[in-house]
Amino acid sequence: MLLGINKDDPLFQTGSASPGSVKRPVSDSPINLPSLNLSRRSLGSPGLNESKTYASSPFSKYKGPPSPRTLNVTPNTSFNKSLNISINGSLTGEGIIQDETELRNYLKDISERERKTTLSTSVDQPSNLLSSFWSHPATRNPGEVSPMLRRCAYQLAPTIDKTKSTSPGAEEGISPRGFFGTPDIWRKYRIDPNRVNQWTANLRMWISKTVVERVSIEIDNVCSALSRHGLTDSQPGHVGLDRLRKLAQSQSLAVPTLPTLVQFLELSNNQDYLVKRIKQLAKGGSMSEFKWNSGGSYNGKPWDPSTPTDTAIVMHLVSSYMDTQLEAPLDQPDARPFTSRYMAKTATELPRTKGPIIVRQSTDPPRYCLALSGVCSPVDYEEIPRGRNNMFHALLLFFYIIKSRDHGMLGRVNLGMSGVNVLWVIDS
Repeated sequence: MLLGINKDDPLFQTGSASPGSVKRPVSDSPINLPSLNLSRRSLGSPGLNESKTYASSPFSKYKGPPSPRTLNVTPNTSFNKSLNISINGSLTGEGIIQDETELRNYLKDISERERKTTLSTSVDQPSNLLSSFWSHPATRNPGEVSPMLRRCAYQLAPTIDKTKSTSPGAEEGISPRGFFGTPDIWRKYRIDPNRVNQWTANLRMWISKTVVERVSIEIDNVCSALSRHGLTDSQPGHVGLDRLRKLAQSQSLAVPTLPTLVQFLELSNNQDYLVKRIKQLAKGGSMSEFKWNSGGSYNGKPWDPSTPTDTAIVMHLVSSYMDTQLEAPLDQPDARPFTSRYMAKTATELPRTKGPIIVRQSTDPPRYCLALSGVCSPVDYEEIPRGRNNMFHALLLFFYIIKSRDHGMLGRVNLGMSGVNVLWVIDS
């Protein structure tokens, strides 16, 4: 009765019990494989009888190791399939694992097959659009072109002639990063040029999604509203700017967003070109049609200086959008909040604000710089590198100074997540 076990218990015997009468587990291999019994003893009838006796014991509710002939391996992987085939072959006499070493070699061989199968499968599977787009051109077939590249028009920078890089005209030329030489302005603020490249991409995305696309959608909404009022011939892009202003001031016309939309369209009297170009720039997600020192074709003719450049259009849309986010100054209730205080032109008096102030130096080609303050004399200017990214870098430096110097506050409006939510473009 030691440990509470009866002497006549069939599973326990004491004294001089014969070795053959002691019930042992089916496998005495030191390898812990409870569901895979490949020992030599499991292939004979005594082992099978032992397994049956084990399963029919009073403790049968505790499932023991299954019989090798009833082994069920779920064929979820090629490893399981080959393992199941090998086990069946071993049981039929085609090949028997003799000892531990052969088992290890067998498992190693199966693992190697599994690795090769997985590798070949991963190579054969087509990659998604994002990975194929960012992969190096040398890794793709010569004739393979991403669908995104077919839809978007990308600008290729021409070869730079180093002998002309010091001429005044060369400073306005196109380069892959928008400027020649070292970006001293970003070195001054201890900002890595690689980060500036990422910031530029973020800013283009923000302008496209937040400003340009919304203006394009609002133009369509206003056109639909005017059509419902029977004013099909007075839609934006089909009438002059003066006509739109009169419609916006009409008390009987119930189109509440028209006065705000007119502010975005006041850049040019050529409303037909302006509206069409805004819709073209709204395509692609990141203004893929953007041309910094020119624009799009008009009436089947190439762009000419009589129509605004894409840089002028985008900067006007951004400043008009910021006008809708800020409060008008108390001393100038009819003035545009952002444009009147943070935008200026060369040879004009700067707004009397602590800045920074975006100053337009020229329109053809477009060029902007930054005045750190409008209340100091002499004025301290930050020169922005010329070229295709001049406008974007001017906006980036403007936002960076607001974030680092004024804690992200432009007047009483936060440019961070609790306000305009534009400072994310310059986050590390």
